[in-house]
Amino acid sequence: MRGVARPRRSRARLGRVLCAAWVISFAAACASAPRPDSVPPATTASAAAAIAPQRVAVLAKAGRFEPAEVRLVQGVPAILEFTRVVDSACMKAVRMPWMEEAVDLPQNEPVEIAVDTSMTGVFSYACSMGMVSGEVVIDRAD
Repeated sequence: MRGVARPRRSRARLGRVLCAAWVISFAAACASAPRPDSVPPATTASAAAAIAPQRVAVLAKAGRFEPAEVRLVQGVPAILEFTRVVDSACMKAVRMPWMEEAVDLPQNEPVEIAVDTSMTGVFSYACSMGMVSGEVVIDRAD
Protein backbone atom coordinates (compact mmCIF):
# COMPACT_ATOMS: atom_id res chain seq x y z
CA MET A 1 0.00 0.00 0.00
CA ARG A 2 2.85 2.30 0.61
CA GLY A 3 3.98 2.10 -3.02
CA VAL A 4 0.50 3.03 -4.23
CA ALA A 5 0.09 6.10 -1.97
CA ARG A 6 3.33 7.75 -3.07
CA PRO A 7 2.40 8.15 -6.74
CA ARG A 8 -0.94 9.73 -5.73
CA ARG A 9 0.81 12.21 -3.48
CA SER A 10 3.36 13.12 -6.11
CA ARG A 11 0.62 13.52 -8.73
CA ALA A 12 -1.39 15.70 -6.38
CA ARG A 13 1.71 17.73 -5.55
CA LEU A 14 2.54 18.08 -9.24
CA GLY A 15 -1.03 19.24 -9.91
CA ARG A 16 -0.80 21.87 -7.16
CA VAL A 17 2.56 23.08 -8.48
CA LEU A 18 1.25 23.32 -12.05
CA CYS A 19 -1.88 25.10 -10.87
CA ALA A 20 0.18 27.57 -8.83
CA ALA A 21 2.49 28.19 -11.78
CA TRP A 22 -0.50 28.86 -14.03
CA VAL A 23 -2.06 31.27 -11.51
CA ILE A 24 1.23 33.17 -11.15
CA SER A 25 1.76 33.43 -14.92
CA PHE A 26 -1.86 34.51 -15.44
CA ALA A 27 -1.57 37.18 -12.74
CA ALA A 28 1.69 38.45 -14.27
CA ALA A 29 0.12 38.64 -17.73
CA CYS A 30 -2.88 40.56 -16.39
CA ALA A 31 -0.66 42.97 -14.49
CA SER A 32 1.48 43.78 -17.55
CA ALA A 33 -1.40 44.14 -20.03
CA PRO A 34 -2.18 47.75 -21.05
CA ARG A 35 -5.44 49.10 -19.72
CA PRO A 36 -7.73 51.27 -21.87
CA ASP A 37 -7.90 53.94 -19.15
CA SER A 38 -4.09 54.21 -19.08
CA VAL A 39 -3.82 55.47 -22.71
CA PRO A 40 -3.14 59.21 -22.65
CA PRO A 41 -5.75 61.34 -24.48
CA ALA A 42 -3.08 62.99 -26.67
CA THR A 43 -2.21 59.63 -28.22
CA THR A 44 -5.84 58.94 -29.04
CA ALA A 45 -6.31 62.41 -30.57
CA SER A 46 -3.17 62.14 -32.70
CA ALA A 47 -4.26 58.72 -33.97
CA ALA A 48 -7.63 60.16 -34.99
CA ALA A 49 -5.92 63.09 -36.72
CA ALA A 50 -3.69 60.70 -38.69
CA ILE A 51 -6.77 58.99 -40.12
CA ALA A 52 -8.57 62.21 -41.10
CA PRO A 53 -8.56 62.56 -44.90
CA GLN A 54 -6.73 65.29 -46.76
CA ARG A 55 -9.29 67.61 -48.37
CA VAL A 56 -8.43 70.00 -51.18
CA ALA A 57 -10.91 72.37 -52.83
CA VAL A 58 -10.40 72.76 -56.59
CA LEU A 59 -12.25 75.39 -58.59
CA ALA A 60 -13.08 74.73 -62.26
CA LYS A 61 -12.77 78.18 -63.81
CA ALA A 62 -12.65 79.48 -67.38
CA GLY A 63 -9.68 77.73 -68.98
CA ARG A 64 -8.08 76.47 -65.75
CA PHE A 65 -8.33 74.50 -62.55
CA GLU A 66 -7.37 76.38 -59.40
CA PRO A 67 -5.06 75.23 -57.93
CA ALA A 68 -3.53 73.62 -61.02
CA GLU A 69 -1.36 71.35 -58.84
CA VAL A 70 -2.59 69.51 -55.76
CA ARG A 71 -0.01 67.98 -53.40
CA LEU A 72 -1.01 65.02 -51.22
CA VAL A 73 0.78 62.68 -48.81
CA GLN A 74 1.04 58.98 -49.61
CA GLY A 75 -1.02 56.63 -47.47
CA VAL A 76 -3.37 59.29 -46.10
CA PRO A 77 -6.91 59.16 -47.53
CA ALA A 78 -7.65 62.15 -49.75
CA ILE A 79 -10.66 63.89 -51.25
CA LEU A 80 -10.66 66.48 -54.00
CA GLU A 81 -13.70 68.75 -53.86
CA PHE A 82 -14.36 70.19 -57.32
CA THR A 83 -16.66 73.17 -57.76
CA ARG A 84 -17.39 74.52 -61.25
CA VAL A 85 -17.83 78.29 -61.11
CA VAL A 86 -18.07 78.98 -64.85
CA ASP A 87 -20.73 78.25 -67.46
CA SER A 88 -18.56 76.32 -69.90
CA ALA A 89 -19.27 73.13 -71.81
CA CYS A 90 -15.63 72.13 -71.45
CA MET A 91 -15.71 72.27 -67.63
CA LYS A 92 -19.00 70.42 -67.19
CA ALA A 93 -17.09 67.25 -66.24
CA VAL A 94 -13.64 66.16 -65.10
CA ARG A 95 -11.79 63.01 -66.15
CA MET A 96 -9.58 61.34 -63.53
CA PRO A 97 -6.96 58.77 -64.61
CA TRP A 98 -8.14 56.22 -62.06
CA MET A 99 -11.82 56.43 -63.07
CA GLU A 100 -13.40 54.97 -66.21
CA GLU A 101 -16.10 57.63 -66.55
CA ALA A 102 -15.92 61.40 -66.35
CA VAL A 103 -17.45 62.96 -63.25
CA ASP A 104 -20.12 65.59 -63.88
CA LEU A 105 -19.50 68.99 -62.29
CA PRO A 106 -22.80 70.84 -61.83
CA GLN A 107 -22.30 74.60 -61.66
CA ASN A 108 -21.73 76.03 -58.13
CA GLU A 109 -22.17 72.64 -56.45
CA PRO A 110 -19.19 70.88 -54.80
CA VAL A 111 -18.46 67.33 -55.98
CA GLU A 112 -16.18 65.09 -53.91
CA ILE A 113 -13.81 62.68 -55.64
CA ALA A 114 -11.75 60.22 -53.60
CA VAL A 115 -8.08 59.85 -54.47
CA ASP A 116 -6.13 56.62 -54.04
CA THR A 117 -2.92 57.67 -52.28
CA SER A 118 -1.34 54.23 -52.05
CA MET A 119 1.28 55.07 -54.74
CA THR A 120 3.51 58.10 -55.17
CA GLY A 121 3.71 59.96 -58.43
CA VAL A 122 2.15 62.65 -60.60
CA PHE A 123 -1.32 62.02 -62.00
CA SER A 124 -2.96 64.37 -64.50
CA TYR A 125 -6.68 65.02 -64.72
CA ALA A 126 -8.52 67.02 -67.38
CA CYS A 127 -11.78 68.65 -68.33
CA SER A 128 -14.30 66.65 -70.34
CA MET A 129 -12.74 67.81 -73.64
CA GLY A 130 -9.14 67.29 -72.53
CA MET A 131 -8.24 70.94 -73.13
CA VAL A 132 -7.73 72.02 -69.49
CA SER A 133 -5.72 69.90 -67.10
CA GLY A 134 -4.39 69.77 -63.57
CA GLU A 135 -2.09 67.50 -61.58
CA VAL A 136 -2.25 65.50 -58.38
CA VAL A 137 1.22 65.00 -56.89
CA ILE A 138 1.43 62.27 -54.24
CA ASP A 139 4.58 62.55 -52.15
CA ARG A 140 6.08 59.96 -49.81
CA ALA A 141 5.26 60.44 -46.16
CA ASP A 142 8.49 61.25 -44.33
